[in-house]
Amino acid sequence: MAMQSPNTAPANLQVRRPMVAPIDHLANPTRVDFYAPSDHQSTDPQAAPSAIRTVMVPLDGSSFGEHAIPRALQIAKLAGAEVKLVYVHVSLDPSYYGRSRELYSDYEKLLKLPKQEYMADIMRRVAKISSVPVTPLLLDGRRISESLCKTVNAEADLVVMATRGRSPIGRLLWGSVADTLLQETSVPLLLVRGYRSPVDLTGAPSMLRILVPLDGSAGGEDILRPVAEIGRVTQGEQTLLRVLPFTGYSPMQQNHFSLANHAAQQQDKALDELEQLVNKSKVQLPRAKTKVMWSAEPPGEEILAYAERHDVDVIAVATRKRSPLKRLLSTGVADYLIRRADVPVLVVKPDREDRRHAATPSKRSLEDTIEFCKS
Repeated sequence: MAMQSPNTAPANLQVRRPMVAPIDHLANPTRVDFYAPSDHQSTDPQAAPSAIRTVMVPLDGSSFGEHAIPRALQIAKLAGAEVKLVYVHVSLDPSYYGRSRELYSDYEKLLKLPKQEYMADIMRRVAKISSVPVTPLLLDGRRISESLCKTVNAEADLVVMATRGRSPIGRLLWGSVADTLLQETSVPLLLVRGYRSPVDLTGAPSMLRILVPLDGSAGGEDILRPVAEIGRVTQGEQTLLRVLPFTGYSPMQQNHFSLANHAAQQQDKALDELEQLVNKSKVQLPRAKTKVMWSAEPPGEEILAYAERHDVDVIAVATRKRSPLKRLLSTGVADYLIRRADVPVLVVKPDREDRRHAATPSKRSLEDTIEFCKS
C-alpha cells in the first residue's frame, strides 16, 4: 500500500472553486434608486463637502446584521459618501495542520466560500435599489473585533451596525463587537436595532429629528460633531436636552414656594447654558433647539419617554470608556439607551472624559435646591 505524502491533500478531498461573479463589478440595468436625495437635502453647489466620506457596515452573514444597511445607504446618499460592507472571516491557525500547507489552504478556501457567496448576494441586492457606491470587504483575521477595529480606524468616518441589545451580563459573558468598537475607536457609531426577519432594503428611514441628551460634561459635547454633520446633510433638527433630577420632595412641603422658585431658576440657568453651547460651539448645528426639564424618573427613562412623545428618529449620546465589569456594576445612560431604545442610537467616545464643564453639573441641581430651602 502506497504511503501518501503529508504535504498533499487526500484524493477524496474536492475543493470547489468560487463560482460567483466578481463582487466588485456587479451591474444591474434595471436598478431603481430608492435612495434619491430627499427634499430636505441641501442643493447649494457652493456648500462644503461632507466630512462623512466612508460609511462602514459590519455584517455577520445573517439577516440580523443587514438591518443596518438601509440607514447606511440613506446617510451615504445624502452625504455623497461610499458604503463599505465588511465581513470578517475567522482564519484557522496554520499550525493546526503542521506541514500540510496545501491541505490547510484548500480547507481555508472551503470555509471562506459561503462568505464570498453571501457578499456577492448582498452586492446584487443593493445594486438593484441604490446608486450609492458600495464596496465589499471580506477580511481575514483571528479575532472579529480586532480586525474590525483596525479597518474602522483606517478607513471609516461613520460605522452603522445592528445591535442585539444584550444586557450587561450578556455582553460580559458573550462579548460585544459594538462594545469593542466603542472602547477602541473614536469613530462615531450608529447602532440600529436588529431583527431576525428579512430586511427591506428599499426603505429610506428618516433622519430628520435627532435628540441629544447632555449632562453638562465637557466630554458630552463631543457628540455634537457627528450630530452636526448628519444634521447638515439631512437638513433636520436637533434638540439638545438636559434632564435635571428631582426626587424625594413634594410641593406640599412647608417651603414648597421657595423650592419651586429656586427650581425654576436652576432650570433657566441650565437652559442658558445649552443656548450658549449652541452659539459658541465649534461646530455649526443647522437647526438646533434647547429643552430643559425636571424629572423624578431616572434620566434614561425620561429621555426615552421624550423621544417617543416627539417622534425622534435618532438619539445621540456620548459614552465614557469603562471596563465590562464597571458597566455591569453601574449602568450608564448611554448603555441604558442602547439596550432600550427602539430608534437608532448614535454613540461617540469623548476625547475629554475627565474635564468637567464650567457650569454646575446636573447631578448637583437637586442638592443645591435642598440646601437653598434649608437656609
